[in-house]
Amino acid sequence: MKRTTLAIAITALFAGMSGSLYAQDAQTESDDKTEVMEEQDGALEEKQKADDERPAAMQGSGYPRSSDDTGDEEDDPNNLMSHQIRDIEGKSVVNQQDEEIGEILRIVEHKASGDLYAVISIGGIWGIGDDEVALPLENIEMQDDQLVTNTTYGSDEIKASAEKYDKENYSQIDNNMTLNQAQQHPN
Repeated sequence: MKRTTLAIAITALFAGMSGSLYAQDAQTESDDKTEVMEEQDGALEEKQKADDERPAAMQGSGYPRSSDDTGDEEDDPNNLMSHQIRDIEGKSVVNQQDEEIGEILRIVEHKASGDLYAVISIGGIWGIGDDEVALPLENIEMQDDQLVTNTTYGSDEIKASAEKYDKENYSQIDNNMTLNQAQQHPN
């Protein structure tokens, strides 16, 4: 009888201890989730702030995305995000009125916002006297194997309203990746 009473007491003691440990673990997990959510909210606010600082003419509605998850977007030649960066670099960009804006020199990632930008050479002759501007990639679409901006601005208006390219604000991206991979890859 003493053994049974002792066994019950020991079991009760362990049950009480494990219950408090479980409650402590649950509280720690809850605190961790709260901290992660606060970090995500802060990052979202920073991205919104960076978006708000862009000139109005250069703000877009986001990266082109397919509404389904079937993977068909990888086969769509008009889905810019499925193209490899090296295939985009060197291509000419035109506006909605089919006027040439310039040539894409490279694709970069904005260090603060994480958005992808196309560095476009505007004007000049053979790279002499040209201006390099950073145009958000979300403002460019692939239409029938041609890169088209989502504006009617000509090269002078884009040069005046787009952000001048300053390599201190951007990181280089491996041009062997697709734009989708670059968008999802932390640099």
